[in-house]
Amino acid sequence: MNILKYRWAMAARSLAAAVLATGLGLSALSAQAADDPPGRVGRLAEMRGQVWFLEEGQGEWQTATINRPVTTADRVATDRDGRLELQIGSTTVRLDESSDLEINRLDDDRIELTLHGGTASLRVREPEVAREVQLTTPDGRFQPRGAGLFRIDRTDRGSFGASTQGELDFESRDSQLTLRPGQRAEFWFENNDGRTHYSWASPVSDDFEQWVRRDDSREQQYSSRAPVSPEMTGAEDLDRNGQWSTHPEYGAVWYPTTVVAGWAPYRYGHWAWVRPWGYTWVDDSPWGFAPFHYGRWFYWGNRWCWAPGTYVRRPVYAPAMVAWVGGPHLSVSVSVGQPVGWVPLAPREAYYPAYRVSPVYIKQVNVTHVTVVQPAPSRPVMYANTRFNGGVTVVSSDVLTRRQAVAAAARPADPDVIRAINRERGGVVAVAPPAPSNASFAPRAAVPVNPAAQPRIAPPGRGGAARTANDSDDSRGGRLQQSNAGDPRGGFGGQVRQPETPAARTPSPAGHDERPGRGVSPAPVQPSPAPQGDAGRPRVARPPLSGGPSDNGFRQPGQPAQAVPQPRREADVPGFPAQREAQRERDARELPQPRQHQQQAMQPMPSQPQAQPQPQPRAAPREVQREDRAERQREREERQDKRDHRDRDNR
Repeated sequence: MNILKYRWAMAARSLAAAVLATGLGLSALSAQAADDPPGRVGRLAEMRGQVWFLEEGQGEWQTATINRPVTTADRVATDRDGRLELQIGSTTVRLDESSDLEINRLDDDRIELTLHGGTASLRVREPEVAREVQLTTPDGRFQPRGAGLFRIDRTDRGSFGASTQGELDFESRDSQLTLRPGQRAEFWFENNDGRTHYSWASPVSDDFEQWVRRDDSREQQYSSRAPVSPEMTGAEDLDRNGQWSTHPEYGAVWYPTTVVAGWAPYRYGHWAWVRPWGYTWVDDSPWGFAPFHYGRWFYWGNRWCWAPGTYVRRPVYAPAMVAWVGGPHLSVSVSVGQPVGWVPLAPREAYYPAYRVSPVYIKQVNVTHVTVVQPAPSRPVMYANTRFNGGVTVVSSDVLTRRQAVAAAARPADPDVIRAINRERGGVVAVAPPAPSNASFAPRAAVPVNPAAQPRIAPPGRGGAARTANDSDDSRGGRLQQSNAGDPRGGFGGQVRQPETPAARTPSPAGHDERPGRGVSPAPVQPSPAPQGDAGRPRVARPPLSGGPSDNGFRQPGQPAQAVPQPRREADVPGFPAQREAQRERDARELPQPRQHQQQAMQPMPSQPQAQPQPQPRAAPREVQREDRAERQREREERQDKRDHRDRDNR
């Protein structure tokens, strides 16, 4: 009996030690994986006019270049003649002219953006990505409920949210509203009452909206054909710039159809230092993103072909799928500096990053072509692509540090490079190029999503400090109301604005610049020779709700409006009365009338000490909303399982 007890005690001790060791191993692995760079990045795709790029840690704007990777803490802006398309996997963000967008966080879990000004269109194609996307303005945050096409406008007066397809949630610190297809609303925060207001607005159909729809329909047509994951950033540009074929060993392969004679991968572009990856390839071709950051290249049929490899739902981004060669082991000469060379990796050749990563990252970044990754070789390696012309590119190290174009740089001829490599009988040794001065591999920290507190660096051509949410615009009349019956157009929480009067309205300060065709009214407005503030952009309130308490701080019908300091009459603003009347007529025709029901005061924030009756707390609607979201999430997972099974069957 004592022996049995002893054996049981020893077995329990061994089991506890094994569990502890496993837990410590998993903890160490998680901690190590936490330092890995993100596997998802954005890409500067189509650009028109002047587009600016502000890299994290830099104090000045630079002219943006196509295929520049975008990640956490970066920022992009467009001039008055500029437009930009930003691709993040299957999600696309398009910016209109005079827009300013900041990437607060971009990693495998979240896509958090801040629109400081201008107009942004958001296309979300995958339902599973919708819950990871968030776009914030100083008035609140917008988050899609599922796949759809949405538009957000940010002006000094407030924010507009609109849905073309799908549902879009708006949420601020004291209110929330759901926009359904065909709906558009304006949101703004009042400093004088500390509350968020909104009113319905007519959908717009300007040049930017038409460009978005044309470009979106074209991308949907091509993105459904490619045999790669839609979450591979830049994959939608492959079909319209090349052809797909089938290799007997590597499966689906792609090759470009319009290239110059003697073209080779990783030769027509430049290198840029992008933290935390280090040297990153930026290609000049409009399609040159996915083939240079995912998959492998090989020479077949007298042309260079790209093999994406095994289908992966979310492939991991790499700065360049190359192996670095050079240094004293490569007997070629360059004009200035130390020779630096690189060779595109072929299928079944592993990629070993120069930046700090965990074994989990090494496996994930190579899983499409290499399932078992051996430790990084310390001996020379004979890479498969070194046998072909264009397989190895050798330049001076100054070409990398100065971000010079590789194609225009002086470099040894391909036959000379091949002979030099053949003299190295055992292969070539991987030699990382020298980093620029003050370069760093440090990971990037997410930027807090608080647009009002962010330091503003105005893009070139837009001098002066930008306004924040604390710069109040007292031109808005009325206050928020919360309705138990909901909004007649389907908004959750049903918050509307009471009618305004001339005595309670103060137009925006003189010099306020708002471009026509970008606001509430869908009708074209001729640009004025000088900024007129709110003169061409009247805001019209919806009809009041009947009934309601008389002591909740809201103005009742017939009650005189409280005067705002230094009011200005509407008649003093040139052209305002006629445009205001025309806007009222349009809204009367296009907007439905609200239902007649009892009003309830909105619950005050904790920072507001005044006590108000709260017959309907916000907990119940949020519980109902959580149940609805859980049900929708289960439906999304079922649909996703069906798509995964279908993809496996097709493969």
